[in-house]
Amino acid sequence: MQFDEKWSFVHKKQKNCAAAEARFGDCWDHVAFDAENRLVLETVPGKRSRKRVRQVVQGVKRRTGGRLPRLFTSDEFSAYKEELDRKSVV
Repeated sequence: MQFDEKWSFVHKKQKNCAAAEARFGDCWDHVAFDAENRLVLETVPGKRSRKRVRQVVQGVKRRTGGRLPRLFTSDEFSAYKEELDRKSVV
């Protein structure tokens, strides 16, 4: 199972957004992907955060009937390790 995010932006890049433009700027697609079966199990769009990572991990758990695979890969975003280590998830 691969966990990753893809960066994009909404309307304009984050560095060009004013404080009142909270809905604009950086946006990430948080994805759980089963490479062996070429299956996207969960996608959560939004700002890059632990909350979004939690939603992806919980979505995978829900879709697999609570059975998470033993092997996970991701980038070094610490939220993945923290969420996968949580007893309520595994």
